Amino acid sequence: MMRCLRKQTLTICFGGTGFILLYWYFNVYLNDLPQTPKTRLTPHLFQTDRGIIPPSTLEDVTGVHYRPDPRDRGTQFTDRPTAGKTLPRSQRNFIAVEGRVKEYCNPPSEDLWRSEEGNVGEEFQLRSVHIIIRHGDRSPIHSIINHPNSKLSCKFDSGFLEKNQKLTSYLNNLQKTETNFHPQSDFRNWELYPNKNICDGAQLTPIGAHQHLNIGEFLQEKYFTKLFKDSFSYEDIHIRSTEYSRTFQSAIAFLYGFLPDFDLQKIQVHLSPDLLFCSPEITGLTCRCPLAQIFKLQSNGMAGSHNRNDTGHRLLVRQLADIYDIKPHQVPWLAAVLDIVMTQVCHQVELPCNRRNAACINKKLIDKVWETVDLDGVKFKTQNEPYLKFAHLSLHPLLSEIFIRMKNTVLLKISPKFFLYSGHDISLTPLLSIFGFHSDGKWPPYASRFVFELYTKRVNTNPAQGFFRVLYNGKDRTNELMFCRKLHRGLCHLHHLKYFLDNHLKWYNIVDFNTQCLNTTE
Repeated sequence: MMRCLRKQTLTICFGGTGFILLYWYFNVYLNDLPQTPKTRLTPHLFQTDRGIIPPSTLEDVTGVHYRPDPRDRGTQFTDRPTAGKTLPRSQRNFIAVEGRVKEYCNPPSEDLWRSEEGNVGEEFQLRSVHIIIRHGDRSPIHSIINHPNSKLSCKFDSGFLEKNQKLTSYLNNLQKTETNFHPQSDFRNWELYPNKNICDGAQLTPIGAHQHLNIGEFLQEKYFTKLFKDSFSYEDIHIRSTEYSRTFQSAIAFLYGFLPDFDLQKIQVHLSPDLLFCSPEITGLTCRCPLAQIFKLQSNGMAGSHNRNDTGHRLLVRQLADIYDIKPHQVPWLAAVLDIVMTQVCHQVELPCNRRNAACINKKLIDKVWETVDLDGVKFKTQNEPYLKFAHLSLHPLLSEIFIRMKNTVLLKISPKFFLYSGHDISLTPLLSIFGFHSDGKWPPYASRFVFELYTKRVNTNPAQGFFRVLYNGKDRTNELMFCRKLHRGLCHLHHLKYFLDNHLKWYNIVDFNTQCLNTTE
């Protein structure tokens, strides 16, 4: 049957499967990944009485800039500049960065020493490390209609730099080398660090760079000497980033902290067009899997239906609408509201209050929204069969590549020893879900990291045996892997990962990945 999709002034007609996939493309993929300096995708769209309009500060894919309708003017908020005196901080609306809020903001700190990376007995030798990271703190992706987001500075504060030698060194060196890219880098001439007076949407902030600089420096102490001893070569590292300034700059900050001798000209950064880092070069597996996206669309549809009909969601939406003085159907989904509000909290920007009715965003409301969003994560990711099918299919290529590379290392074949994949929360959540680490449903914090460590025994064995462990945000989670039936000194034998990869798709009646990925008749 022929169907038509109307997108602003554009109408596209197509049949059957094509409708499902194009619907997903416009309404899920593009809205999940808004524009940043090097990519121009569809911004979040809002429903008003006069139809769907984009935020006034962004451009739609048609390239048309929209002006807000004067009839949609909102009420004045206390986080906007007003005439007269500014109230003292004690009388303005802030909340402390603590508890669930602090967990998500993940501010740069010195307590990384509690992390468990590299803490393995002398019986084993570290052979390789694979790290998948979420970018650091960023400016908001979404916005509330008629209420522009708070303006954040994307320049490093000079007063703070004077107190932090590592940050000062990072900035000074990047400023000197910012045109000296590796000749084969896919990110030549990209900005290396946040450097704007006012952040664009979805842009890495100085806090975000600082987060990854700290983590890289900490992991240098844990890994560098063990991996490279006195024979480091830039050929021994493999760096991959998605096509966003925030992920590329996060990778650069991490590497500046991790490498004792940071040389931009010698660092080849590979662009990953796939958000889950699929690359067919090592595995021969397809990166085009429409079936996975159909499962993702099913999961999103179930979540959307639930949220529209759930009493708790509706009450929260009405409360938010009252604060922002908009209609309930104009409030974006709760995770999008958190994206906006958490930026204000993490940066200690005053939270909005509606002066007309004295309704405010406060700690109690934020905690309730977090509780609801976390529970949704359990219902529609951890325990949701369509989402788990999506996760297993989408991650099969990356996990297969990691296994092949680890196996090659055990067999003493030439292979890099350190791998960094710089991505997003949606790069990590599927990984957490299929390994059973997402029972709390929580959104991965800024600068989260998922680590695979590969070890062999120092005493030679024949045949050579590989062991691995996995860590998430510094905590060893290996003993939670259901497919590791028996641990050896806290490590999982590499053949258990092979067993998992040979069988995890069969649990969903998928026996031929390349063929069934392209089969959208599911």
